[in-house]
Amino acid sequence: MKTASRGFTIVELLTVMAMIGTVVGMLLPTLQNAREAARRDACGNKMRRLTLALQGYQETFETFPPALVISPLTNPQYDREPAPVEGVFWSWAYRVAPYFGFQEFFDQIDPVEDFPFWSYFGPDHPNAGLSLTSQRNSLFGCPSDPRYPIENWIDPGNKNNQAAITSYLGVNGRNQFAEGDGDVTHSNPPNGQDGILYVNSSVSIDDITDGTSNTIILGERPPTANLEWGWGWAGAGSSPSGVFFGTADVVLGVHEWASLPSNPTVISDYFRPGEIDDPSNTHRYHFWSLHPEGGNWAFADGSIRFLTFLVDSPINETTDPDNSPPTVLAQFATRAGGIGLSNSDH
Repeated sequence: MKTASRGFTIVELLTVMAMIGTVVGMLLPTLQNAREAARRDACGNKMRRLTLALQGYQETFETFPPALVISPLTNPQYDREPAPVEGVFWSWAYRVAPYFGFQEFFDQIDPVEDFPFWSYFGPDHPNAGLSLTSQRNSLFGCPSDPRYPIENWIDPGNKNNQAAITSYLGVNGRNQFAEGDGDVTHSNPPNGQDGILYVNSSVSIDDITDGTSNTIILGERPPTANLEWGWGWAGAGSSPSGVFFGTADVVLGVHEWASLPSNPTVISDYFRPGEIDDPSNTHRYHFWSLHPEGGNWAFADGSIRFLTFLVDSPINETTDPDNSPPTVLAQFATRAGGIGLSNSDH
């Protein structure tokens, strides 16, 4: 005798679909977390390669490169002995280009004769019409930035004017101002430029008395919404003092000032969350990343550590230094602060 086959009822199908939806809903966050973890690791690996390039430069010339160079003729307080490779506004990344596979790009530039804003290749060069600063570098982009592979800022008025952008800035220390600079009448003037990479710097290993494993050299700061802040190969930067130290372009302080420190209504910025949707570019003055809860930092010994935003806080080191002890991040940012920190401290 034949038995009639029995199919699924509507209720059973809906039940199975609901179960599948529940399982997918449970697995999706795990999958997203795994993808972000992979992107964060890839980001750290890029920073490691850039840090190894900085170390290669240091081994060759016995100093780390300057963040950028400005003319001592117009700014005598920043005069110093010439570095092995000079050139106004060319960044630390340009100077270490041969150490991460950009030797040919490096060789095409005369840093003294070729001014980066805008300097052009010769008329017979295959890249004629493009600025020297436009050469793309895959190491510059954080994989967690949804805008990538956007790799160049393009001048809306002249598309030949382009600049490669970067997510990784050098750490100048606590801020861009040397002691007394920008606030010469204050009783407690700023004490910045106490990191490894800053304007006209030439920091040696011996100068890093806190130890290379305790001193950060690179941090994450995504390019601004309009891509105008965060140029990789060169950058004059943003400075309320009117003297451009590359700040917010190629270098940044962990407690950077968006205005002169002598302004009593303003305190320094700090390591905190940011966002790409930022029409006023207010997030250009602090380190942040597109990873949840913190960002990658490169230490001078070549190690990469993910630090949460809890390592920093808003303080005023200028107007109230006695009641504003340095944060964990501020201690990591200084090359000779006299304090060494272990991994357990973050």
